[in-house]
Amino acid sequence: MKFSSILSILVLGAGSVVHVTDRNPLSYVPKPEGTYVPQRTPNITTLLDFVKSRSDLATFTKILNRSAGFLEAFDTPPAWDSTLFASSDTALVKHTKQYFNT
Repeated sequence: MKFSSILSILVLGAGSVVHVTDRNPLSYVPKPEGTYVPQRTPNITTLLDFVKSRSDLATFTKILNRSAGFLEAFDTPPAWDSTLFASSDTALVKHTKQYFNT
């Protein structure tokens, strides 16, 4: 009786934990439809404008384009002083080549 109770709990628990994903674990989640996009403020340089203006951050810009929500976040007017540590193209190729090729 005790064994069958424990076995049934384990089977039910294992069955409820199964999760199927149809997406590569290393890929980025696409942006959902209807995502809020704030208005652009003219004559203000956003973080996205700055990143796009740097030719040595082209790979970083491509990563931002594939990451849901990051373009919108980087394209908002800055509300406070901040520092962005972004890897250059050279550093990304040298240190993350394996990750991007999987």
